[in-house]
Amino acid sequence: ESTANNFGDIPRNGAVSGSLWLDKDHDKIKDPGEPPLVGWTVQLYRTPPGGGTPTLVTTAITDANGFYSFTGQEVGPGYSIRFIAPGGAIFGGAVNGESGAPVPGGSQVVRGELTNLTLQANTTIPQQSLPVDPAGVVYDSDTRLPVPGAVVNFGPIGSCPGYDPAIHLVGGAANASQVVGSDGFYQFLLNPGAPACQYGITVTPPAGYIADPAVPPQPTPFTPPNRPPNNPVLIAPNSGAPQEGEPTTWYQSFNLNGNSQDIVNNHVPLVSRNRPVLFISKVAGKSTVELGDNVKYTVKVKYVSGSVPLPLLRVVDSMPAGFKLIAGTSFVSVPTGAPAVAVPAGNISGAPGAVVTYNIPLPAAGFAVGQEIELSYRVRVGVGSLQGDGINRAQATSIGVVRSNIAQAKVKVNPGVFTSDACIVGKIYIDCNNNHVQDAEEVGVPGVRLYMQDGTYLVSDSEGKYSICGLEPKSHVLKVDQLTLPRGARLTTTSNRNLGNADSLWLDLKNGEMQQADFAIGSCSNTVLEQVKARRAQGGVRSIDNERKGGTSLKFEGKSANYPDQGTDGANQPLVQPRPLGAGTSAPPGAPPPQSDAENNIPVPQLPAASSNTPGNNIRLSK
Repeated sequence: ESTANNFGDIPRNGAVSGSLWLDKDHDKIKDPGEPPLVGWTVQLYRTPPGGGTPTLVTTAITDANGFYSFTGQEVGPGYSIRFIAPGGAIFGGAVNGESGAPVPGGSQVVRGELTNLTLQANTTIPQQSLPVDPAGVVYDSDTRLPVPGAVVNFGPIGSCPGYDPAIHLVGGAANASQVVGSDGFYQFLLNPGAPACQYGITVTPPAGYIADPAVPPQPTPFTPPNRPPNNPVLIAPNSGAPQEGEPTTWYQSFNLNGNSQDIVNNHVPLVSRNRPVLFISKVAGKSTVELGDNVKYTVKVKYVSGSVPLPLLRVVDSMPAGFKLIAGTSFVSVPTGAPAVAVPAGNISGAPGAVVTYNIPLPAAGFAVGQEIELSYRVRVGVGSLQGDGINRAQATSIGVVRSNIAQAKVKVNPGVFTSDACIVGKIYIDCNNNHVQDAEEVGVPGVRLYMQDGTYLVSDSEGKYSICGLEPKSHVLKVDQLTLPRGARLTTTSNRNLGNADSLWLDLKNGEMQQADFAIGSCSNTVLEQVKARRAQGGVRSIDNERKGGTSLKFEGKSANYPDQGTDGANQPLVQPRPLGAGTSAPPGAPPPQSDAENNIPVPQLPAASSNTPGNNIRLSK
């Protein structure tokens, strides 16, 4: 506090007080939810009687409620108050009472500076308050937080005859360059009578920050519309830094004069140097590969923003599991489109391992702003790639903390011949001699449909063969649809791994296994053989249509009630006796007379029963 007293023996019991807050809605009233401005400096000046240069009397700092007060001051006229942000900028505006009432005490407001204030004895003049409307906030476009320490400069762009910042700028020439504080606020106001010119702002970022190239200023100057007094012109809707989804429009130049209305919410974006100023992209030459294949990757890096060429550039490539760099396949073009040259082996580290670093050979001038390089290389898809995610990741880096985004390229790795999926192959054939082996004269049966437990079905081809792959290595069931067998055919067992009858098989598949699953028809009658020959004569087959319009619904039955009982190989099943001869045939001596047989189903004579040491059904004698 100044101790000078040039006003005689005057009582020192005058007082003045007020507060500062961020006026979010610009109504000049201290509303709930509008934050107080803490740590701002309020200066009390007094002009000597008869005029002269105002003298600083005392200084106060706003408290946690944004409140300040000056007490014990000499009574009398000539006082004025200035409001200064933490960074040192002088802020103005429409000083008034917190409730919107006119400023008491007979004072006048000139662009935010309270003048002609007279202090009365034993009286405190309240509500000498400033609702702050900053011109904008300097903010980090990543975090959306203020960036303290940025320097904002204001002045005419080009020639502006008659402009004098000491006269025409609120706060004088020293206020033309402002260091923003922890709130990021800056403000420039012209006094009445300032010449009409194009004015502009420039921002010098603090250490570690650069201008955000992704949010440039508008290309043309902003001309504020005519507005009534104390009605600021809003560039952005909110007084704080734009949040996610809010507009980020801002201007660097303005067409102003001394009568222009205040321009607010012109927020300036900066970005930390930790944010990428390099952009990288990556593509794979194939989308699907197999073990043992090689795949070509192409990486492009662009220097999208900066002020000087970069002296070095690295590309760090993280390979997926099982992928290895192939030596001698790395080439680079600087810039993109130039002839590709091999990357020297000394510029590659970590090869052929999981993380490979390329030191890109740059020209002596470095990597210039706007340039792009292209890097290509091949990798081998090896053992272990099936256990990885197939995603190749790359990032570009330079000096300090300059880093790009992370580019990804994914390929799908198929096991090929190393697959763990299993296959089933098989055939359905007529086993005339019941030896469970398809002999040369025993034909396959086309057009038979077989179902698996999940509804998948197969249809035997013209030779009675069928197959399916891509099955999980676990137990499966294969079952014959008997409605698709030749009329009069009956199945005999080929394995004891079944569901209690010969039309099904249990198949216990293992990793990568191909298992055979055959079905044998024990009916070798003319009726069955003729139907099989007819089917084979048709060539290729398709799925049998079992359901017909107006017919019975599709049934899946293990056997017909009219067919002989069938069991497993270990059931000691008696041999099926031949059916009676059909009509039109002669009975051998001693045989019963012929009976009608509409199907003419005449089985072949049965072979002698087999034993463990006697040739029989399961042993075919050579002739």
